[in-house]
Amino acid sequence: MVGPNWITLVFGIISAFLAGAQTPIFALGISQALVSYYMDWESTLREVKKISVLFGSAAILTLMFHTIEHLNFSIVGESLTLRVREMMFRGKSPLHSLYYLTA
Repeated sequence: MVGPNWITLVFGIISAFLAGAQTPIFALGISQALVSYYMDWESTLREVKKISVLFGSAAILTLMFHTIEHLNFSIVGESLTLRVREMMFRGKSPLHSLYYLTA
């Protein structure tokens, strides 16, 4: 059924996988920030600055991945719904014609 949109579906699945990987990555970042507080002060400042830049970059990437995921899945869902409706309204019986279904 989703044969014509398989490329869009693959992009949606890949971006869903990457968006789902954000939680473990953020957990690793938080744990690394907590570990850095046991170092001396200069290395703590350096590590926290590095981690904050990585968090900001990961947040922007996560926003992009979620947008791509929802866009691709909505395109696939909309075209699938259109094809199913066209197949339903193409019925042979006069009771399944558009007039009887909408009147």
